[in-house]
Amino acid sequence: MSKNKDLSYLIDKIVTSELFWDANYYFRSMKKQPHGGVAHIFYPNIYLRHYSVDTIQLFTREPGNIPYFLLDLVEEAYQKYLKCDIDVEELCRLCFDDDFWYVGFRLLKPKKEYEEINKSVPIIWTVISSNLSYQDYFDLDYRLLVYALVCFLIKNKMIEIEGISEICRNEVLRIPHNKYGLSLVNEAKFMRQGFIINGKYYLYNIFFDNTIGAPTDDVPYTIKIINEEIQNRKLFLDAMKK
Repeated sequence: MSKNKDLSYLIDKIVTSELFWDANYYFRSMKKQPHGGVAHIFYPNIYLRHYSVDTIQLFTREPGNIPYFLLDLVEEAYQKYLKCDIDVEELCRLCFDDDFWYVGFRLLKPKKEYEEINKSVPIIWTVISSNLSYQDYFDLDYRLLVYALVCFLIKNKMIEIEGISEICRNEVLRIPHNKYGLSLVNEAKFMRQGFIINGKYYLYNIFFDNTIGAPTDDVPYTIKIINEEIQNRKLFLDAMKK
């Protein structure tokens, strides 16, 4: 590990965090990728063990909106960033100069004088190809830069999950359950891929059909029907901690 609190030091801190393991596990155990895209699994668990995930999907819509399940990791990384002496240009070039350029295009806000140019040709292309300063062309939000770095690392530094025993050590439910392993989730805030209860995010069970009924739906169609049609409901789910 680098003794200086530079970019290498920050990367080491992020990838060795327990929250970084959680983020990798979350992405790679979903039936569908967040905010678009479907993971086609032909062999059970092969995606979970052998493939990384394309976190670029997170930036196709509302690029500056950090997903709930990444908030803690991004905040932890940002607090470490504030204590480091990092060259912002080096950080930008690591994240945006290669395959991740689209994230920069979606995330970075051009300075006022370059807004019109950016509408016709992405200014980031010129910055990358001519090795120009990102700080000269964009108004940088450093928290969002750290968010981009976190997503870049999740994509490029895949954590290999050895087997069931490792998963079991991390699968600790934080809400009470009955003898069947089911938890009452009436008070949960339901979302597309999972739900929030008591400040924790949980994935839907892999056997739960999280298909939506319309492109604008914010919750699975099953949950939507239950909420609209059953008044005195008691909804129990087998949740995976994330």
